[in-house]
Amino acid sequence: MNAEIIEIQEGVAPPIPVIERVARVLDDGGLVVLPTETVYGLCCRAGNDEVVERVYAAKGRPRESPLPFLIPDRDAVAIFTNEITGPASRLMDRFWPGPLTLVIGPDVGVALRVPDQPFTQAVLAAASGPIHGTSANLTGEPPAQDGRTAAARLGEQVDLVVEAGPARLGLPSTIVRIPAVGPGEVLRVGGISAAEIMDEGKYTIALVCTGNTCRSPMAAAALRYFLADRPGFRVVSAGIAASDGARMTDSAADALVAAGIPVPDHRSQPWTSDLAATVDRVWVMTPSHLTAIRELTPETAPRAHLLDPDGGAVSDPIGGDLAVYTACLEQLQELARQRLEALLGTQLP
Repeated sequence: MNAEIIEIQEGVAPPIPVIERVARVLDDGGLVVLPTETVYGLCCRAGNDEVVERVYAAKGRPRESPLPFLIPDRDAVAIFTNEITGPASRLMDRFWPGPLTLVIGPDVGVALRVPDQPFTQAVLAAASGPIHGTSANLTGEPPAQDGRTAAARLGEQVDLVVEAGPARLGLPSTIVRIPAVGPGEVLRVGGISAAEIMDEGKYTIALVCTGNTCRSPMAAAALRYFLADRPGFRVVSAGIAASDGARMTDSAADALVAAGIPVPDHRSQPWTSDLAATVDRVWVMTPSHLTAIRELTPETAPRAHLLDPDGGAVSDPIGGDLAVYTACLEQLQELARQRLEALLGTQLP
């Protein structure tokens, strides 16, 4: 028996009864082919073991490969987790709805995507629970670019096909795994390039001192040096009482040169709410800096810590000679190493 095909027009709002009918087929345990902007998807109601098994059988998909989920909007992420990292949040802001699948959570995680297809979004919202959505093709074959092709390839396993014409992009989604800490890892490149993902999904660390001309820019330079072979991190620095545009002190730059650490083209900046909104981790020099951070930007309090894991302070070298700055830099390097190794869960070379 051939699957029933419902035709809709892209860009034209379909009648609500059509949306409700497709959602009802999913809720009742049917297999439905739905359009997305990437490729057509084979969809079923999650939690129904029988219909989930039909998806694996129809595609010839290995059982150890979990099925991803299609969700109607970003708010639906809360069904799966409330722990969204900064990189994940920024990627959602930039690319959802769209051709981005995020794998979130421990172990194998859960794969989530908001398709940029209004009809399918409406069906997902109308369904009574989460919906699995995977490419509508046999495993190893090219994804279907239209509903009829999907129906022909999947045969009698499919109950209903929604035909909306050729998929707009014709490429699968880009898949990115989001760890609990750190930048996203691109597992598959599709409709979004790896460069775009790495640019938008960077894990950002801020070093904060007072004037942002000595300690924090030296610490930031040391941290960038440690992270030189680890793409996906961004390191910034700021000052609680900094002005805009001041250069790093000459002594700080000389200390970096002596240590073999590249000297950045640094310009000071104050710690602000706008900067805080882009930062995933904040390391400060003294307890007074930590107090100021929590007062100025209380939303960052859970992410702000002393650079010294043992609670000590890094004294301001301002006014000292090169030996004082060198000693300060050595302390900053050691503390930054400790913090970074704890953050990454691995020892640095």
